[in-house]
Amino acid sequence: MDLRFLGATGTVTGSKYLLTAGGSRVMVDCGLFQGYKQLRLRNWDAPVFDPASIDAVVLTHAHLDHSGYLPLLVRHGFRGRIICTPPTYDLCRVMLPDSGRIQEEDAEHSPALPLYTEADAFRALDCFETRAFHQTFEPAPGLSVELLRAGHLLGAAMVAVRCGDTRLLFSGDLGRPNDPLLPPPEQPGAADILVVAIGKPEFVKGDWIKPGAAAIDVGINRVAAPEKGEGKSKLVGDCDFASCEPVAAAITPVPRGVGPMTIAMLMANTVIAAHRAAGKAVPKF
Repeated sequence: MDLRFLGATGTVTGSKYLLTAGGSRVMVDCGLFQGYKQLRLRNWDAPVFDPASIDAVVLTHAHLDHSGYLPLLVRHGFRGRIICTPPTYDLCRVMLPDSGRIQEEDAEHSPALPLYTEADAFRALDCFETRAFHQTFEPAPGLSVELLRAGHLLGAAMVAVRCGDTRLLFSGDLGRPNDPLLPPPEQPGAADILVVAIGKPEFVKGDWIKPGAAAIDVGINRVAAPEKGEGKSKLVGDCDFASCEPVAAAITPVPRGVGPMTIAMLMANTVIAAHRAAGKAVPKF
């Protein structure tokens, strides 16, 4: 099994995770980089993977930093399925063509070109399929997926993936526990590998993690630190270290601004540490 982080590391946008197991390849989220110009320019880079080789994309929710790269993925050769909850599809039916239309309007002056067009977005929508919350499905052979309620936005889901005896959990973006309009995130159950990018300081507790599992925390949150003095602050992750550290074999924070090779090393070391703590054979990367 191989897990690659293609976005949402060192920044909160451009969410893309590529999971390969045997001959199956599934992407969790396919978002645009947004914000500063140097981030937006990354959307124009050629993919570092072959889109035609991807069997399916599973979306956590409809926000463009999680779904907005789909028209480009299809333009570059993806012909698989895009799977999400029915409300997420309903939102994408509006947001993706609108994004393409805005891209075209912003690029009207010569010689500028749109990142993608409204027509590209409609071609991507032809690939969509929907699944209900808690409905188990197989996006590709050997991988079983369940979508769990995440709050945050209509249709937003956590993605639980089972590959053999290993359970991976991708948090996506989680809502507030007391939102007046949306249900709170549900308790997702423990996972062997937990990928959190929530943007809520110390939100993830130890009961999300199986004993001896690996947690890769890409959250970066600045919080007040009165113990350091008046007006002082500190950076914390999305994992509550006090409750997660006694349970997990390894917790790896992915700091802001690190390069892809460093991220790959941190991820590999995390998974290796978890396997060693569990007395399992160490995987080769």
